[in-house]
Amino acid sequence: MNIAIFGDSFANGETDMGNYLAHCGLTQYLMDDGHFVINFSRQGNTNSAVIRDYSFHLRQNGHIEWDMAIVFQTEVFRDGNDWVTYIVGDYKQ
Repeated sequence: MNIAIFGDSFANGETDMGNYLAHCGLTQYLMDDGHFVINFSRQGNTNSAVIRDYSFHLRQNGHIEWDMAIVFQTEVFRDGNDWVTYIVGDYKQ
């Protein structure tokens, strides 16, 4: 199967707690099973950016006959920055 993956860091695999991937996660498992996989996900990606990436990359790679697209959505409020300030403790209601 030809599989495209979209999303944020959760779709990227396991990082080494820095800037590098220690394991490619789902991408690696699917490739190990013989599938052709391109992971278009980006760390820090927002939900609206995932939608734009999906549209852009499928259109740009029209020569590939995709069988499946997997989309990760990890947080419904990921488009705003309020969740970041809440986590670091600077959130004021």
